[in-house]
Amino acid sequence: MNLADLPAIYATKPSPRVSSSYVFIPTRPIVEGLEDSGWNIVGAQQTKSRSEERAPYARHMLRFRHPDFSELIDPRGETLVPELVLVNGHDGTACYRLYAGVFSFVCANGLIVGTMLAGAVVRHMGLQATLESVQSGAVRIIDEEFPQLVTSVERMASTKLTRSQEHDFARHALELRYRGVSPLLTTDQLLTRHRPEDAANDAWTTLNVIQENVLSRKFQSTSFTGRRSNIREVRAIKEQININRGLWDYAAKLAA
Repeated sequence: MNLADLPAIYATKPSPRVSSSYVFIPTRPIVEGLEDSGWNIVGAQQTKSRSEERAPYARHMLRFRHPDFSELIDPRGETLVPELVLVNGHDGTACYRLYAGVFSFVCANGLIVGTMLAGAVVRHMGLQATLESVQSGAVRIIDEEFPQLVTSVERMASTKLTRSQEHDFARHALELRYRGVSPLLTTDQLLTRHRPEDAANDAWTTLNVIQENVLSRKFQSTSFTGRRSNIREVRAIKEQININRGLWDYAAKLAA
């Protein structure tokens, strides 16, 4: 991971497209504030811009871990790590947002917890005020949301799904990704298991399987015109977050 490849993190001014009333808050000081509190960056990405002039202001997402927070044991017997996820942008399309996250070493994927946990929205208010809001939001997520996250995972793991429920879950994932457009993927593809640990049919395992397939796996497909095409992973940060949270909410509802 090379943060130098993500220019928006180091932006020193907003996009020239925003209005004069836009309050610019650079990302780097906020990151440094979190690092001073013990958080370490473990992942970062930036939305690809179609033009080079937009790249320094694009939406970006960073994942942090803290050494004081214990790892969780995946119901499949593997390791899960709680994470703090920060999203920002300097083009007027995104304010600071914080989410509770969890990283699974089984599938090397980072999940973002759904709307059952509110996360924190931090508006651009001035550097010091924004920094304080980010810090207080991080504390609230740690104190209030991480314990709920553990409980939610345990409930999902104890909820067995029928084959019909698994396919309904996969259809919901297709709706989240394609949003009314005819999907190129199938429910069988989204339910494909890639390792022995994924063989179980509980809601937690199914969530991880579908999340990996709908977001990160590459598939070959045939369009309605008969043309062969490669389906790539979802790269847009906004879409990743929306799909991640929607999948988590669906699994949590099954386990309620």
